[in-house]
Amino acid sequence: MKKISAKLILILLLLNMKMVSISGAYLADSETSGNNLIRAGVWNVAPNIADVSSRLATPNAINEPQTVINWTTDRPATANLEWKIDSGDPWTLFEPEDTTADKTNQTVTIAGLLPLTTYYYRVHSANQYGRETVSKEYKFATGQFRFDNFFAKSDIVINEFLPNPAGADDAPMPAGEWVELFNRSYTASHDLTGWYLSDSVVAHHLKITKTNSVNSDSTGQAMTLSPRQFLVVYRNGNHGFNLNHDADQVNLFDNTGTLVDQYEYSNNNGDTVLENKSFCRYPDGADTWFDPPATPGRQNLLGNF
Repeated sequence: MKKISAKLILILLLLNMKMVSISGAYLADSETSGNNLIRAGVWNVAPNIADVSSRLATPNAINEPQTVINWTTDRPATANLEWKIDSGDPWTLFEPEDTTADKTNQTVTIAGLLPLTTYYYRVHSANQYGRETVSKEYKFATGQFRFDNFFAKSDIVINEFLPNPAGADDAPMPAGEWVELFNRSYTASHDLTGWYLSDSVVAHHLKITKTNSVNSDSTGQAMTLSPRQFLVVYRNGNHGFNLNHDADQVNLFDNTGTLVDQYEYSNNNGDTVLENKSFCRYPDGADTWFDPPATPGRQNLLGNF
């Protein structure tokens, strides 16, 4: 067997100490015979980044709105993110920095978001040798945040409502104003016969009936709301109930006339009543409110990010 040169031994030691990065390369001593080649495996390739997405999440423990950024890598890698508010600003690394390349499903949670703001971001992932990939630029937008409704006294809650629809407020359903109810229970169904809504004037009743509502559970009875199901109640020509565009109140009463849920909005409190923008609980049935794109009879979302 031929002796390995001292130079080659030094190179191999450096490789073992991770001081040299190679991919698909080879080493050889001073003799060029093919038998003296040592080929290096592909062990130091930067990760591939895929499936980058953002979604707003439930406010955190100190009531701050937050968003969760997710992506995947094809090998264990770190999870870091840069962000900015103005597209012309320099990138800022989101802290704390991740230095451990140990997972392929990557997540970064950003708290303390501002309302009605567009955020730009890009994600970074590096393998254990420091080879890094940076994604393209992405963005997400926030709406108006509200975290102040803890009135609900029943499984059935006001889950979403539309005070300023496109077109006439009292138009025939499915146009016009509407209020979505949600059954927060995981086990109990509730018969809503005799229940009704009102605006800030309690005498302005909007009775909940089979003819002015749509139940998300098509297999059940029209007036029975099954667990985790939605019922959308439309104004549908009612001339009493009327949600003002500057400030008003949505009230829900059970069949005994007991007020079981209530939500109040006002321009003076920073609420913006834009055309075809709803107010909703997020997640469904929670005590936190936002003003997202309208989703009557479906899961509440905070935007298409």
